[in-house]
Amino acid sequence: MPQPSYALYFNGTNAYAVVPLSSSLEVQSVTLEVMLYRLGTPNNYRTVFGMGAYASSGLPSGAYALFNGANTTGVLFQIRNTSNQYKSIGFNAPLNTWTHGACTYDSSTGNAYCYQNGVLSQSATGWAPPESSSYTNIYISYNLPFMIAYARVYNRALSQSEIQWNYNNPDSPVKDGLVLWLKADPSTVKGNTWIDLSGHGNNATLYNAQLVQLAPSIPWFWVGIGAVTAVAAGVGLWMAHSRGLI
Repeated sequence: MPQPSYALYFNGTNAYAVVPLSSSLEVQSVTLEVMLYRLGTPNNYRTVFGMGAYASSGLPSGAYALFNGANTTGVLFQIRNTSNQYKSIGFNAPLNTWTHGACTYDSSTGNAYCYQNGVLSQSATGWAPPESSSYTNIYISYNLPFMIAYARVYNRALSQSEIQWNYNNPDSPVKDGLVLWLKADPSTVKGNTWIDLSGHGNNATLYNAQLVQLAPSIPWFWVGIGAVTAVAAGVGLWMAHSRGLI
């Protein structure tokens, strides 16, 4: 698995990103794909990547979501429908390591699959498609301690071979059905805007997130004039100066 060069750091307290709902994101079949680095195991079910931050039940309230498994290293996948309520599958995202996670749902078959680093993790059958009332904004790492290198949404269920391709070729993903592609990079993070590379204009707004440049493990490194440098020794990274982020 190629290691990312940049990521967005979410502090677990007041940082997250939001993609406003658009018609291109109101999909029935879906693939959610994310490259993430877990920094903690909080006791909540808030959204890692998907629709809805969380509801009064503590679970995401949107049509589809990957959400944090409370007090575990698990990431869970849910399609929001009253007949599916509280049914979920997922993959493991261990602490302090990069994990590629992808989950798919095919509304024509009712089948769902989750993959960890391109390998099948869990599957389910008989799920009903999302309810029309459940489509809402997409949230990313909603007050959760993660780094996110990239996140993608497709309007169809990718095959395992396509997911393995994306895992091995993160900068040249499958384009068929791609409706959201957020990649952490200085060219795509402009102020508090995270630019969508899918061509659908589904840009995200960042709240208290910081662009991070990944590097080999070194004790300290000065990025450059005017840069704010903060090295996390166990992670081997430095913070790139995030001008304009709130």
